[in-house]
Amino acid sequence: MKIFFNVFIFFLCCFQLASAQQNTIKHKVRKGENVYRIGLKYDVSPEQIYQLNPGSKESIYVGQVLIIPSSQENSSKTNITSQNNNGSLTHIVQQGETKFGLSKQFGVTIEELEQENPHIKGGLQVGHKLTINKGASTSNKMAYTSSDPSTVNEAVKTLKKSNSKVEFYSYEVKPKETLYSLSVKAGMKPSEFLILNPDLINGVQIGQKVKMPKTGTTTETVGVTENNIGTSSTIAASTKYDNLVSTLDHSKKTELIFLFPYSEKELGDGLRKVNQFSEVQDSVLRQNLEFYRGAQLAIDSLKKMGVNFDLDMVKMENEQLLLKPNPNKNFRAVIWPFKNTKTEEATLMFATQNIPVVTLENTSTKPGLVNIYEAVPSQTTQREAILNYIKRNSNNNVIVINDKYRRESKNFIKDWLPEAQFLDVKSNGTFKDDDLLGLLKNGGNNIVIFDTDKNSTYLSATTLLLSQVSKYNIQLAVIDSHLIPDDTEVSSKRFRILKLMYPSATALKQSNATNLFIKKYKYLYKSTPTQNVIYGFDITYDTLLRMTQSGSFEKAVKNNVTEYVNIKFDYRPNAKGSYDNKGVYIIQYDADSFLKELN
Repeated sequence: MKIFFNVFIFFLCCFQLASAQQNTIKHKVRKGENVYRIGLKYDVSPEQIYQLNPGSKESIYVGQVLIIPSSQENSSKTNITSQNNNGSLTHIVQQGETKFGLSKQFGVTIEELEQENPHIKGGLQVGHKLTINKGASTSNKMAYTSSDPSTVNEAVKTLKKSNSKVEFYSYEVKPKETLYSLSVKAGMKPSEFLILNPDLINGVQIGQKVKMPKTGTTTETVGVTENNIGTSSTIAASTKYDNLVSTLDHSKKTELIFLFPYSEKELGDGLRKVNQFSEVQDSVLRQNLEFYRGAQLAIDSLKKMGVNFDLDMVKMENEQLLLKPNPNKNFRAVIWPFKNTKTEEATLMFATQNIPVVTLENTSTKPGLVNIYEAVPSQTTQREAILNYIKRNSNNNVIVINDKYRRESKNFIKDWLPEAQFLDVKSNGTFKDDDLLGLLKNGGNNIVIFDTDKNSTYLSATTLLLSQVSKYNIQLAVIDSHLIPDDTEVSSKRFRILKLMYPSATALKQSNATNLFIKKYKYLYKSTPTQNVIYGFDITYDTLLRMTQSGSFEKAVKNNVTEYVNIKFDYRPNAKGSYDNKGVYIIQYDADSFLKELN
């Protein structure tokens, strides 16, 4: 019996293989292609390609051979849209389709579509079968039109808030751009982008002029695609930050200078020798290699987008720094990731030449260094952000559980929140329950700030506060995120119930493109990108985009807030005249989603 079963399985597999070979074709993946584009070429959906090519949903690579179902088989298997005997239509939802696009295609409202198909109220999914009682013949092309202003306004209403002004500009289609990539650049669905540009239904041609929304809410684009790191794709999950890609001045020639304690050859050799950064014992070399790799990815991305710039790698060995003369000094900028106080003379030289210096941390103490841009929000900036967030609500009753040894942070909190009440804990982390209970108030929010690193204090205080949540509105906070205990020491469930909030220099949310960046990095380097790699990418990418705007770097800094893989860039002048990145995220532990962003 077992032998018979094995023989049966063998013949079944052979039959399926023969059937697949008979009704499929092979496609060799070329540079710049992804599953979506390949599907368009052969008139098949991405899901059909995924089904025949296990693993292709995660990634594909140049040279890979994919099995593609023939379009003849697809058309015989299922009609996308068919007419029923009663005059209604049946439509199978395809990749990229939206309720809005379908409502315009078939001449019905979204409400009518949902009323007839209640299963799509929670969201439209590929493969959903829809019944449509009104509409045109499916033999006609989709009736997209830009003649009705209300239709256009409805298509772009998600790009800006209701009372904001929407502007458009003429965009020239570049090589390898598709309807999908253009719609991504616009921050819209393909069906919605077609409403603005009905001629694209006949195909996308190089040099063709299309209507592109020019808003500050279009999603940012960086160098990540499904096949390689180096061409554009959306990466900013939020639509509230500026898109500097859409306002690039391609005629502008700029120069970016990198300062490292190593030469370009030393860094290049270091990257070639290293499989994992953890193998590098020298911490200074390791962090520079990490940043340099991220910077390289950003440079490759922008070059493929046609951004015009020169690069100069300078080894910083001492305070004497010689640079090649450049008459266009206003179009120069320096990225000096790990600048220190030992090189202030070089920093001063850049200041006298009005050359902006972008660095991870501003350690400068000399007066007059107004050209420094601190790209990563400092601890002080993060503290100010969360205290300002708490201060906004005048009904907040602020209680600070403070360790006596943390005098500096106590004074910092007092300066920002002079009305705060302090509960000082003993050296062993204990306090009297009645002392804490006596500070709680009814009728408002009780914000309890933990200014301690003692796990015992967190345990005893949260146990007491959890017993009071039915009587008082209580929320926890810390001004320094490193004070939060590890989950193995103090359960995060306590923090989720009491909604602990803290400041962060990096984003919590990861868009699909951000996840794709990480996934492709893993594919290329067999490891997860470190924080310094992401810093290298984000800082280099943002700096070059600001340099290549029509105005000055300083103007782009003052006017634009941006966000890429992991950092929000919101530069503001400080008391010293230099610039701090105020792009701090306020993160909250949440009972439903574990963590969420509050701002």
